[in-house]
Amino acid sequence: MKETIQNLLLSIKSAEENPRPECTLPQNAYYLTENEILCKDRDFGVSRFPYTADGLIVWAYSNGIIEACESLFHIFKPLYYSEEPTVNFFGGIRQKDGEYCPVALFENSRQLEENIAVKRYTVYSNQCAYYIADTENLTFAVRVHTDRNKHIRFSFSAFNKGGKSEEIYLFSFFEPLLRYAEHDNFWDRMNKYAKQYENSCLLSSYGDHMVVAEKVICPQTPLHSRTVGKTDIFGNRKSILNSSTLKTGAFLRESDAVNTTNLPVVADLYRVTLQGQEEIRCEFDLSYYHNREEAISHLQDEIDIDEIDSSLKAETESERKEFDTMKIRFADWKGKVNVGLLNRFLYTVQKQVSVCAFGKNYAGSMIGMRDVMQQLEGSLMWQPEKSREKILNALNYILSDGRAPRMFSVPDDPDALPKLDLKEYIDQGVWIISTLYQYLAFTGDFSILDETCSYYVVDENNTRVIAKGKTDTVLEHLLTVMAFLCGNLDAKTGCLRALYGDWNDAIDALGKTKSQDRKFGSGVSVMASLQFYRNCREMTEILTKCGKFTQKAAEYKKAAETVKNGLLTYAVDVNEEGRKRIIHGWGDDYSYKIGSFCDPDGLSRISSIANAFWVLCDMTEHDPALKDTVIEDLNALVSRYGILTFDKGFTPDMRQYVGRISGITRGTYENEAAYVHASLFAGCALFRAGQGKRAFEEFEKSIIISHDNCTMTPFVMPNSYCYNPEFCIDGESMGDWYTGSGTVVLKEIVRYGFGVQPTLDGLKVMTPAFMNCENAELDIMIKGKKVRLIYENREEKNREYLVDGIRQTSRYDRVAQTDFLYIPEEKLYNGLTVTVLN
Repeated sequence: MKETIQNLLLSIKSAEENPRPECTLPQNAYYLTENEILCKDRDFGVSRFPYTADGLIVWAYSNGIIEACESLFHIFKPLYYSEEPTVNFFGGIRQKDGEYCPVALFENSRQLEENIAVKRYTVYSNQCAYYIADTENLTFAVRVHTDRNKHIRFSFSAFNKGGKSEEIYLFSFFEPLLRYAEHDNFWDRMNKYAKQYENSCLLSSYGDHMVVAEKVICPQTPLHSRTVGKTDIFGNRKSILNSSTLKTGAFLRESDAVNTTNLPVVADLYRVTLQGQEEIRCEFDLSYYHNREEAISHLQDEIDIDEIDSSLKAETESERKEFDTMKIRFADWKGKVNVGLLNRFLYTVQKQVSVCAFGKNYAGSMIGMRDVMQQLEGSLMWQPEKSREKILNALNYILSDGRAPRMFSVPDDPDALPKLDLKEYIDQGVWIISTLYQYLAFTGDFSILDETCSYYVVDENNTRVIAKGKTDTVLEHLLTVMAFLCGNLDAKTGCLRALYGDWNDAIDALGKTKSQDRKFGSGVSVMASLQFYRNCREMTEILTKCGKFTQKAAEYKKAAETVKNGLLTYAVDVNEEGRKRIIHGWGDDYSYKIGSFCDPDGLSRISSIANAFWVLCDMTEHDPALKDTVIEDLNALVSRYGILTFDKGFTPDMRQYVGRISGITRGTYENEAAYVHASLFAGCALFRAGQGKRAFEEFEKSIIISHDNCTMTPFVMPNSYCYNPEFCIDGESMGDWYTGSGTVVLKEIVRYGFGVQPTLDGLKVMTPAFMNCENAELDIMIKGKKVRLIYENREEKNREYLVDGIRQTSRYDRVAQTDFLYIPEEKLYNGLTVTVLN
């Protein structure tokens, strides 16, 4: 640890003395290397980084908050507002008066009257986080990570930088929750206990257990105190910030077992005199079990520090190789962001997408079906094997009628029934179809269609899961999903009924009806209808390619024609001047329209999502003139933070027509804000419509590195940039990491910025006519072959495509207004290079 921390401090010093623009992030953050990010103290907001292993996720916040959970099971509780941290570390330096000066490792526990100079840093790498508190003569540091066996590990060390001896202590504190809930109540706490053993402690909550084991390395034998009772540390003061323990270096008392009348924790104090250049290291191994006997059997497990350190290095190298399967490099960028910073940022967003794709949580304790499918569309570009495994896992949660739940949990016991969010959103299935299509197009792995998956059966009231259903193949799952979607086409308009809602969760009233004999009306989601229109083509191609269930292809072609005609008839609004508009959706029996020239509140309103997907799902082929309408409307939604979801927000008096969005503050989330996921969809549509310059402008607005006032993590994508002067909101974000904007950033750059668009039979390359740089390179795997795309701007009007230096014949796309190249699958090979010349 000592050498690692010393090297980090040297890198930090270099960054502070000679900061480079290509490494400088907003909010006092900095890329030390591609895989190491420095976070220093900031005025507003906080950064965080997740460390995962098979669904276990540990969140390490830059201010020191540590949270951990696995699906519904919370190891450390989420902290809200000013709650006391449940993990903490302090160093103590003995003063002349005999008391200790406490040095908090975490910013959120810094003492109000800290009487020595301390520099605190948080450094994130992809595999672990470092918290450093550096003083004149002593450096204290904590490293946190999860290992492949789902153990949470903390390495706590201190070393003496000077030549004279220093009397110090190391104080550590763990208060696990161990519950399938986010908080305790009075009765829950009566069922928790803790007990000391020789080199470990056992904490239990109901039937769940944690073993906290430790090992110390030090030239001297430190004086060790331990307690498992919370009041032994705080007494009646109740706070770490004013505990006398931190001053005296001693607990008020030491309990070796507590239950009911004292809250169970694990707290240790190691006191030692460090000579010059000496180090003390305490290693903590936190492992959790859902069986007491198994927990007891691990109480005496040895901690191999050398193996821990070497495993971290191996895991770092393994992930780097995976991520390097896809490399994005821009040069001579013409925009406002630094190109070196952009390249580093895109690499970090790969980590964001990977975490979201393979975890057991998504913005809460469950996995969103549409969310994970969108993340997998991104991750399959550089982690196809892991993406395949997760796709198969997710498909097991489809219901027997072909409807996918909005969200699902992953039980600890594979035979246990999961918790499902059974709200009947119409759009879950459309994302499943498109993700499978993209997986097949990128990998060429049609064997996935023959894998078997199961279904779940819910009760007749659609309130809970009651049993596992039958098992069939992935391809049959897709057919079942399509059957559910086809069964929800409105008889009158031919479009897809909204039911409870679509991707835009907050608009959840279009599907309502006043009829007593129907649960949902005939209200329609235009976005979901467009996606289903695309699904029909995707499924037709899949069935034709694999030669199975080919009779279904005719059904899907017919359904596509029905939806197309319905959209052209009902989704295109026309005003008195004859101008057209793509509407967002409509209510039961086409009784009102949303995102039209005259909504129920009398306002003319534009929807970015309906316009974006009209282009992305290729509806412009049937009425090319509508492309100009879409571009004009998307440009009308421009703001300084990106393209807005709606140009005019919804107010509470619109609740009966649109639902929950009317209660959301205007300028936030989906209600007239730059909801980044939606902004990026609109950017993809601008690329597809031949508006490359505009698309790159909006792309820059959407990525967090262009926002100096970011309030979340400055190196991954947030979910929104909010703006409402009335409430002093100006660019703040509502969340980060677990948001679909990260995956759309990468899909937008790869599929539209570079124009790499695999099909089931080959590779289409359609680089935009306008590129925001002079040079760019993309390395990516297509159907198991390494392919490199190189773009060069030679200031010529004509577009040329070369394959390994040989000029190729291209074709013209009238929507994108540029030439494209198509390479059949049989002509793809390892090491193929496509050069795009302007």
